[in-house]
Amino acid sequence: MAKRVLIVDDDPQLLEELKCSLMDDCEVFTLQSSKEVLAAAVRLRPDVVLLDVGMPGESGLQVASKIMYFSGLDNIDIVVMSGHSKERYEALTQICGFKGFLPKPFCYEELAKILLHS
Repeated sequence: MAKRVLIVDDDPQLLEELKCSLMDDCEVFTLQSSKEVLAAAVRLRPDVVLLDVGMPGESGLQVASKIMYFSGLDNIDIVVMSGHSKERYEALTQICGFKGFLPKPFCYEELAKILLHS
């Protein structure tokens, strides 16, 4: 059964590229805003949520914490991505218990490796 992946980023071009690169191996859903992520996670029950850290409104880290602590969503793997401060976010990834961190720009093979082996 294909993994269900929810990708959240405010860059529509990146969302389309990610969707196209993963659609052969995963069932992919995308959102451009952090506003609807929790509701989408409850509705879609993805295996993995890939979140951009730096989004307008709530950051990816704030959204990730809601997903992780929302009753019934504790089995979703969280992967965060950012174009800033690789060391800081790699450390936060470990501290917060996220599945992984991807620095932008990233290699699509690395993305697939993290998502498909989660």
